[in-house]
Amino acid sequence: MVQLNETHDTPWVEYSIPTSSNKLLSSHSHTQQYLLQDLVPDSEYAAKMHARNVFGASEVTEEFIFRTATGLLF
Repeated sequence: MVQLNETHDTPWVEYSIPTSSNKLLSSHSHTQQYLLQDLVPDSEYAAKMHARNVFGASEVTEEFIFRTATGLLF
């Protein structure tokens, strides 16, 4: 799950991300990518996340701050 908000002025929005079958290194290691869409250009966001599986949920990460690009990239 990813939680996202824009410039700390908006409520957190939760995104449940489906699992993929992209396993690396061993059967106990797993990586995954997810593209956040419909973000506002030239805006700052805060994100945090945690994993959940059959064994339970991980701790929520610290906030990660990022800024979107100022327009379309060519």
